[in-house]
Amino acid sequence: MRSLTSSRKRAGISLLVVTVIMLILLALSIFPAIMSGMITDSMGTGGNDTGIWLAFGSAASLPIVILLSIGLSWVLFLFKWYRAALLINLLPIVNVILLAVGFTIIG
Repeated sequence: MRSLTSSRKRAGISLLVVTVIMLILLALSIFPAIMSGMITDSMGTGGNDTGIWLAFGSAASLPIVILLSIGLSWVLFLFKWYRAALLINLLPIVNVILLAVGFTIIG
């Protein structure tokens, strides 16, 4: 991490690469976000409603979290907080983990 944030140029290139990857993931996450309402169809049929809500919430909010993390990371880059700018891009991983946990709870 230190080598990626040692200078403004390296941090900018690293952040640009991560932003492009996040934009690709954003395009891939739109369809699951649209279809996340279908997850709630099985509520009240003996399934685990906690897992259903967890999977629904994390799938529906993933595109928003990706957009916010991209925007916030570039703001932090402008204020010369290079390490925080790169770390803030890890926020969508939390959504993906919660989505996996939700589907695991559902069974």
